[in-house]
Amino acid sequence: VYRRWSSRARLVFDLFAKPAPPDPIPDTGQLRTDLVEVGVWLVRAMSRADRSIWGDRLGEMVDDPTFSAEVRERRIEPDLAVVASVWDRAVARGEVSDPDAGRELIDDLTGVLLYRVLVLHDDLDRDDVERLVDRALLGVLTSHDGRVGSSR
Repeated sequence: VYRRWSSRARLVFDLFAKPAPPDPIPDTGQLRTDLVEVGVWLVRAMSRADRSIWGDRLGEMVDDPTFSAEVRERRIEPDLAVVASVWDRAVARGEVSDPDAGRELIDDLTGVLLYRVLVLHDDLDRDDVERLVDRALLGVLTSHDGRVGSSR
């Protein structure tokens, strides 16, 4: 096994490198709700995953820029491209004005969720995800008319 893969992280990555965003991508008609649904899906997926595999993979990415670039190219970017469709729909609806800010916002939200679930072992629920999405959206919505957080 180690002749082909230099580490367990690389072996596992090759086994699970297929992009895996939620299917179908939420389309509720509102950016906030779509991002909450994606966030809840991500929290559930990370919570069910084998943490030792995540640890190996993240550790290898920190240690090896080549492996990190491979993961980014084969897994992160394809997933992000699919999930970014929620942002593109929000731009088309006029909810946000910057078509380029979506990937960065989704990266930010994903990073916080990954840190909270995998590093801190927080047991996040829908309310937690809603609060994180609301904080992320405050700087990008075209209208601050109470839509963020108004569904509570």
